[in-house]
Amino acid sequence: MGYAYPDTAVYSDLDWLDAEAELSSDSPGSYSAVQALSVLTGELASFREQIAALVEGLSGRAVLATAEGQVGCSITLKGGSGEVSGFVRQLAEGLELRVDDKRTDQSYLQQSLRELDAIVNTFPQRGGFQY
Repeated sequence: MGYAYPDTAVYSDLDWLDAEAELSSDSPGSYSAVQALSVLTGELASFREQIAALVEGLSGRAVLATAEGQVGCSITLKGGSGEVSGFVRQLAEGLELRVDDKRTDQSYLQQSLRELDAIVNTFPQRGGFQY
């Protein structure tokens, strides 16, 4: 959604983004979660690089891990096909929606890469802070 502290002079706050994560699953039943959260620009840039490597090599693993722990994703490919797992967590109440081992392939990751490119280009890392 945007930088959490757009006008800050505090180095450690330059790279925080206000964001929203959404996760849904339709098997069995129908479940969805939408959670406001904070994420570091470097976390998204790192995940983008890992996905780019998967798209290029068609094998390996990409992991989104965040400092706040409210969202996470793991993608594993072998020969262009594989599995994705992820979660969205509400920290205060501890509620969590998780999907595990859903089938995916490189065609889905190409779209994810384009979307992450747009985010990383719109919100570049400003301070280089790593949590």
